[in-house]
Amino acid sequence: MHTPSNPSNTKPHAGNARQPIDIPPLKEELETCPPDVDMHIERTPLPVHSGMLSRNHSLCPVRFRIRSCVNVELLPITAYGISERAFKICCIAFEVVRGRVGVQALRGMVTTTCCERLELMRDLMKSATSSRVDLHSKRFYGQPMPVLIDGTAVSPMRFEITIEVRVGSLQYWVNMVLDLRGSAWICTYLDMG
Repeated sequence: MHTPSNPSNTKPHAGNARQPIDIPPLKEELETCPPDVDMHIERTPLPVHSGMLSRNHSLCPVRFRIRSCVNVELLPITAYGISERAFKICCIAFEVVRGRVGVQALRGMVTTTCCERLELMRDLMKSATSSRVDLHSKRFYGQPMPVLIDGTAVSPMRFEITIEVRVGSLQYWVNMVLDLRGSAWICTYLDMG
């Protein structure tokens, strides 16, 4: 005689596939929200300071755009100063990698770790260009021209900056982090690629 089985006491057999769980769509979830809950989130734009850096050795002014995502007020003079500092570090770093100036030119602006990495990059590029003269002429004889400096204050004591640089027809991106150490903004991370 066959007795009805209790589903709670039966174990699934290996041949039985589990059924997918039904998850209600987002629309149904919104309809079940209490009426006094506002599901619309207001987004306020980050304060942005932008302008142009005019440099004597640059053929055209360099655009900069610095924003702040912290609750401190970022003064326009700080945005200009940070952009100018990043511009200077970027141009000198290119000259260090080319072997035109020593890494001592960056002392006081970048950390010792950044200096060591730039020296390593210079040595690697020197060995790469010795075997390919065309690479040397394309990459190293054009003047680096920063085009755009874009940065964000991620804390009152840290800026993360990206710089678009043109060398002849080639385009490079330089990423750096500037930290406030004492009273000076020091580059603690520098990536040229």
